[in-house]
Amino acid sequence: MGKGYLNRCMDQLLKTRLCMNDAEQLSSTSFSMQLPNLRGESCDQAKAVLAGYQFQVISAGQAPDPDWEYRVAGTDPGSGAMISKTDSSILISCYEDLNIPAYLATVDCSRYEGTIAVYLQDQHKAACDCSEGKIWGKSGQRCIDCSRYENGVRNAFNAGDFNAAQQLAMECSGCPWSGSALAQIATARQQQACGQIVANMQAACANNNAAAASGFWKQASDSKCKIDPQLVQWASNLIDQHNQRVALQRQEDQRRQQAETQRQNQGDWMNVMSTVINGVQSIQQRSSMSQKPSRGSAPLPTADSIWSSHNSGSGNTGQSPEGNKVECQGHTMYCKSSVHGWTIGGNSTGEMNNISQDKNHDGLCDFCGKSLKHFEEHHPFGGILSDERYCRSVPW
Repeated sequence: MGKGYLNRCMDQLLKTRLCMNDAEQLSSTSFSMQLPNLRGESCDQAKAVLAGYQFQVISAGQAPDPDWEYRVAGTDPGSGAMISKTDSSILISCYEDLNIPAYLATVDCSRYEGTIAVYLQDQHKAACDCSEGKIWGKSGQRCIDCSRYENGVRNAFNAGDFNAAQQLAMECSGCPWSGSALAQIATARQQQACGQIVANMQAACANNNAAAASGFWKQASDSKCKIDPQLVQWASNLIDQHNQRVALQRQEDQRRQQAETQRQNQGDWMNVMSTVINGVQSIQQRSSMSQKPSRGSAPLPTADSIWSSHNSGSGNTGQSPEGNKVECQGHTMYCKSSVHGWTIGGNSTGEMNNISQDKNHDGLCDFCGKSLKHFEEHHPFGGILSDERYCRSVPW
């Protein structure tokens, strides 16, 4: 009996010790605190903060904004109040899911023409979007009605205002018909441009303007315009004729350049011969003054005798003072011959050339092209002198 008694006493002592430990723990535990501000916190987080206190969660209705879904709208008592675990009862007011219609009513879409507010469920936010039957325009600033724009494009196109039609069609590029409309507008614009190019090409051909016709032909080719075959032939002939004239003109310029070079060379030779003949004349004059010719001896020839014998030679059948008459095509020429450097009727060779009608000395009349034959004779002192024939339309 004594042993059993002792065991029961040991159990009581152990329980007493446990009770004392609990008492010590309870004495160190706070049974009250100042209620924190829980507004805006998630409802689950508020519950965790008030664990151990007596609280009750009530509904604050649907959330007015996506950011307030399932969050604390407020508490009773309010934040800052002292609460006790033993005798306090706390109310937590929490929002439920979002009131979408009420939320969308607060969204302003007036800056985007033709749009309405819609809720994007996956993004939990509102946005301005096109209403049914409309699409966003290319500018991204308004919604458009495809059927209304289609009528506008058609009216502008039929009126020939391709710029306006293209602008409208590009604005509603998302409409199903916009692609074909833009293609038709591009074709019409090309036809209009080609028509103007062809008209300009016809005008250039009518005015015999080969350069302009060639330029418009190139424009038509680059723009892939269709040209009437007759117009192509007309332009081709005109351009060929122009090219031929250019080639002939180039040849004529080369011929004139060669003739000018030849004339300059002849002038240089005439100057040399003039110097030689002047020297001969000077010698003749000194000889005639210092000597008299002996009986039976022939006098030295003078420059005048050289000239007269030269003109009466085989190359010239005799010329009257006014010059030999040469009947050209429709007019008469009066021609005289002169040894290089000598004078005719007081005119020097250079002066003779200025009044001659064969200025380039090619042996052809400058008016009609008839041949004015050149000839050569022997100089009295030896060698061959080349004659120049000077012709003009009035007697010398």
